[in-house]
Amino acid sequence: MNEKLIFAVTLFRHGDRAPYSELKKKQVSYQWPNGIAQLTPKGMRQTYLLGTELRKRYIDKYHLLSAMYKKDTIYTLSTSYPRTIMSAQCCLTGLYPMGTGPKLADGSFAVPDGYQPIPIYTIGKNKHNIINPENSDNNEYHRLLDTESKIQPDWIQKDKELAEDYKKWSEIFGVKINNLYDILLPGDTVFCLSEHGLPMPKDLTSEDIGKIIDAYLYVCLTRTAPKTFTRFMAHGFVKKLCSDILAATNGTQKYKYMLYSGHDISIVSIMYALGATPKFNPPYASHLDFELYKQENNYYIKVFLNGDTVKFPIDDNQGSYKFESFLNLYKYTRSN
Repeated sequence: MNEKLIFAVTLFRHGDRAPYSELKKKQVSYQWPNGIAQLTPKGMRQTYLLGTELRKRYIDKYHLLSAMYKKDTIYTLSTSYPRTIMSAQCCLTGLYPMGTGPKLADGSFAVPDGYQPIPIYTIGKNKHNIINPENSDNNEYHRLLDTESKIQPDWIQKDKELAEDYKKWSEIFGVKINNLYDILLPGDTVFCLSEHGLPMPKDLTSEDIGKIIDAYLYVCLTRTAPKTFTRFMAHGFVKKLCSDILAATNGTQKYKYMLYSGHDISIVSIMYALGATPKFNPPYASHLDFELYKQENNYYIKVFLNGDTVKFPIDDNQGSYKFESFLNLYKYTRSN
């Protein structure tokens, strides 16, 4: 089949980070070297390696991008957190590694080791955030959390199952845990400690740790599952995605590749919005890739999550979707 990749979009989750907060009771003495909620060296490596994967695919295999960076071929947008901005930097360094940078008239590299600077744009806190709308409208996020997420039958059932543990965990963490959502912050700390093989608060049993991590990942995965919540979170990104794909088919698209540095909630919400229910919370450096191909006069789209085909509820060949059919998925993100 004589197909040609003509445009691609990647949304990826930042790399491994430190937890969002310290435990209020000083039961864990470990100090995160780069600070709370910051990208760790492990996370830097993860996103750098993601960049090397993208280079193999979009430069070496499909020749969508040139081997040396060219102006106005890539657009990179990040949420305005240090961990996402730094993840974007590391990813771009993998995409255009040392030795590919510009040279001076005398043949020496403009920047030591041939580093290639590439612009990274960020979304200001007062601007509409298409990657993570929670940041630009926190009140709406919490309203939907209360009116949509917490009334899901599975959510209510899990809340009941853990009710007896909340008092014990409140004592251990020094924070009041009254419901499933209250586990998010202490659960995040436990998850991060577990990822790095670090000591846990002494009064937590292995059963407690398993329950807390399971509840934490459940909240991360299902909080935006309700349709109204999904529309709020994904509408802006999917609208721009469809607009950019359309521009790529009619010759008005300026860029060949668009790279978005975001969060797990970004990927999860967009998958829900397009009707592809995610089966797990995306690990660090996960990437959702949208690829537009041309074959003769026909256009079609393939979508991958971490290299695996994403299947949508439309009547095309599974894993390869006609351009017009894919654009119809946009209806999933619109209000009735």
